[in-house]
Amino acid sequence: MEVHIQNINNGDEFKLVKNAYKYIIKNQGWWKVAERDPNYDGYFFTKGEIVVFTGNVETDVEHITDTNYYFEVKSKDGSKVGLIHADNIEPYNYSRPGSIEEFIKKYNVDSLNSYSELDSTTRKYYDNLEKLSEEGALINPTIHSNDLQNTYNNIINNYDEETGKQECISKYNGILDIAAVDAEDSNFMIQAYLYAFTYNQLTANRSEETDDPKQDFDKAERRFDRTDSQTEKVGALKDMENALNRMKNDDRYDDETIEKYENKYLDAKNELNNDVGNDMVEQNQNNQDSHDNVDDILYKKPELSTTNSSSESLEDMMNDGDAFISSSNNANIIKQDELQSTISVMYNIFLEVGVALAVIIGLLLGIKFMIGSTEEKAEIKKLLLPYVVGCLVVFGAFGIWKFVLTLMETV
Repeated sequence: MEVHIQNINNGDEFKLVKNAYKYIIKNQGWWKVAERDPNYDGYFFTKGEIVVFTGNVETDVEHITDTNYYFEVKSKDGSKVGLIHADNIEPYNYSRPGSIEEFIKKYNVDSLNSYSELDSTTRKYYDNLEKLSEEGALINPTIHSNDLQNTYNNIINNYDEETGKQECISKYNGILDIAAVDAEDSNFMIQAYLYAFTYNQLTANRSEETDDPKQDFDKAERRFDRTDSQTEKVGALKDMENALNRMKNDDRYDDETIEKYENKYLDAKNELNNDVGNDMVEQNQNNQDSHDNVDDILYKKPELSTTNSSSESLEDMMNDGDAFISSSNNANIIKQDELQSTISVMYNIFLEVGVALAVIIGLLLGIKFMIGSTEEKAEIKKLLLPYVVGCLVVFGAFGIWKFVLTLMETV
């Protein structure tokens, strides 16, 4: 989508449609010329990154015809500012929910009942970051699911409800201004989902207190044992913890009773932590299985047969070894004349294909260089070296092969 200078304002957000260099404008006589900033090697902004327009616009000439526009933009966190070509950007209208409550409502976080469901929901964002990392276009370090799970466990297990909620709000507000690295805002969405889900867990299924903390503990324990939902288990565990703390401050309960209920609470807490960990292990295993081909068996465990005689086992081993060695006598003998004829035909075919490709690619590069923009010409110049090297390999393949063969025969 073409961006018109009349339609944009200071503060508008844009998405990079391709990698972009940083430019500077120099005056040369009556003309203005755009050049790459010599202080930066390679791309300054990366494809998919979200940037903010600063209001500054430059051109590379002072007359009306063939004017190229360069917009000054900055990253979302303000760490980078520079001029980029107008062709590199397109309008971007995504906005992040301003509070954790808005995020919960907008993305229906209430429907998530377990950490495994959270991981499934955010999996596509992890995949986006992994793809960016493989392309070398990821600015920030990759977010690891294990680190986020540790954050979740730390808040759930070590904070009371109010303090934990404030921690989630603080964490969420802290990521509102991080730079967006792709159109789906993957790095923000992963973390926002975590803090919103944790916030929700802290307030889930809380029951009203009575005058008897022991009775409240027993009710919460029954809720914990009765449900399979991690959301409900977290809420029940929080009620158990609250009731236990009240029992410790109540003179009606002796040390033996408090110790008994404290052990019940710790058992439930460990059970919940194990459930969360098992869900993550199962999720990771499922993800791994999707990349592996289970039918591709590289090693088969031999079957074990047992006998009552050690001599029989040794004799079987010797016979199997002899059979294995004798099987090599039936190997096919390679006929050199037939092999030489086949290789010659294949070489001629590949050579003709290589020559045709070299000519076609050379013509395309030449045409693109003549009609392309300044930035495209610069990119084409970078392709010349690998193109020349490729041509040398194609046309000199026989000589290279002959040289290597002669060299190996002398070793």
